[in-house]
Amino acid sequence: PRPRPDRSAPAERAGARDAIARETGRVPETLAYPVGGRDAYDERVVRIARALGYRVACSYLPGINRLDAAQWHALRRIAVERETSHAMFSAQLAAPEIFGNRPRSGRS
Repeated sequence: PRPRPDRSAPAERAGARDAIARETGRVPETLAYPVGGRDAYDERVVRIARALGYRVACSYLPGINRLDAAQWHALRRIAVERETSHAMFSAQLAAPEIFGNRPRSGRS
């Protein structure tokens, strides 16, 4: 069976949100799920994110998001790591549909 996200998620997320708000003077509206893979969040965690006021949340699952069909609390992403070259980053911006389904291990 798939591992369940930690049950301390509500308190942890609220504590992190409050700490960021205290330090920056602004309540964050976006959340990135730690590690962000399929086992890092589920519908319960998405409900918590919504209840805490996050407008969007990002996974680490590869892909692009269509505006008319986006799952705003489970957004996919194009991986940009510290090893990503400027040329690769430029290519990813120019043609995200090509790089959106690239596995995390395919870095350049």
